[in-house]
Amino acid sequence: MTMVGMSDVLYRKYRPQRFEDLTGQRAIVTTLTNQLLFGSTAHAYCFSGPRGVGKTTIARLLAKALNCTQRASDSAEPCLECAQCLAMTQGNSLDLIEVDAASHTGVDHVRDAIIAATRVATAGAKYKVFIIDEVHMLSISAFNALLKTLEEPPSHTVFMLATTEAQKMPATILSRCQRFALRPILAEAMMGRLGFIVKKEKLTVDGPALEEIVRSAGGSMRDALSLLDQVVVFAPQGAGRDAVRELLGLLSQETVASFMAVLKANDPKTIVSEVVKYLEKGGDLSQLARDLQERCHLLLQVKAGLESFPGEDLAELSRSAKAYSFDELERNIRLLGRCLEEMRKSPCPQAVFQAFCLRMSQPGVDIASLSRRLEALERKISQSGGAQKSVPPEVSSAPPDPPAFKPPDPLPPPPVSSEFSADPKPDSSERIDADLLRTQWPSFVQEVQKAKPSLGHCLEDAEASVTAEGSILLTFSFPTF
Repeated sequence: MTMVGMSDVLYRKYRPQRFEDLTGQRAIVTTLTNQLLFGSTAHAYCFSGPRGVGKTTIARLLAKALNCTQRASDSAEPCLECAQCLAMTQGNSLDLIEVDAASHTGVDHVRDAIIAATRVATAGAKYKVFIIDEVHMLSISAFNALLKTLEEPPSHTVFMLATTEAQKMPATILSRCQRFALRPILAEAMMGRLGFIVKKEKLTVDGPALEEIVRSAGGSMRDALSLLDQVVVFAPQGAGRDAVRELLGLLSQETVASFMAVLKANDPKTIVSEVVKYLEKGGDLSQLARDLQERCHLLLQVKAGLESFPGEDLAELSRSAKAYSFDELERNIRLLGRCLEEMRKSPCPQAVFQAFCLRMSQPGVDIASLSRRLEALERKISQSGGAQKSVPPEVSSAPPDPPAFKPPDPLPPPPVSSEFSADPKPDSSERIDADLLRTQWPSFVQEVQKAKPSLGHCLEDAEASVTAEGSILLTFSFPTF
């Protein structure tokens, strides 16, 4: 078996040098190659997507194809033999400038290393290409400084921006670029690429091991190749699925299935003791929870009728899936998700994990069976004549309706005293002397002001007089406008 040298790690050794070597991203590759064929390339590109899916690789390939001096007119592939292709492949081209925005975020670096360099003519290539990696890390001032140059660069300049978080970039920058969103690479395409590399390097890695690598890589080809490097060194005589899982710290399928059987037996003492034994062996409870969740998901898919599970024993999975209902598997998946979340926040993850294991061990309720039993009970009650009397009335969970509003009876009118009448007519002996009122009125007002100042001030403006019936008439004068 050939061992890979330190300077030739697999992801660098097998970095695509032609568009046809790219794994996945067919739509983007087709668009870029057509632009090269038709001569309609843009002055600025933005490649976004998760790590390890080919953003920087595509940018380098495009830069190489733009400056290739021997590229055929009917092909978009660089020749890889001319001086420009060789210089860019070796990383010593003066016209391919790569900037790491994560370590050069300030406006000064953008002004000195990028904007000033755009004014300088190329060193022999047709285009001076700037590849700015992790461009979302630039400061707002740096983006603002780059804005005008990005909108109207010199005719010999092409910008290629790469980012894993395009949502953090200003809209003014994105609107000046042609955007290409790269997606995680499909498992089938990754399996084909890994199989090609394993065969070419004459490595002893079986199919199930490659499937485990692809599953752990999560759509990142760089992660898959880095993991393949580790597996080859970890098991130089031949790597299988168990070797990969051991390297990654994952549990074997047999261990996970055994723990699932312990939970299904619903014996609290055994469950708690098994968790303690697992910890004594140096196990990771978070990893165990993730493996259990993955196992429940696998059983759920098998129970739903799916059969395409490479490297898995479908017969064993089918037997295990029969012991669970859909509701139990769904409940366990949700509980394990909550368990992982609470374990991250808890100062005692062991207690949290054991509590959730005891909850998962409880038998689930078969909703369909319960519904059938209720329907049978309803039919039995309806068929029996006198049984309805013994059935308790249905208790509604809704609050009772409030009693209807009844307006109160109107109060009787207050009794009218005989001392008053609607049109009082004072006795002639009680008539008020007008002269006396006129002379005593100021003194009366003063006494009122002592007790009720506000009322006294009002009475100051009033003119008191006596009516023909003997009543006091107050006349107020208001200014007119």
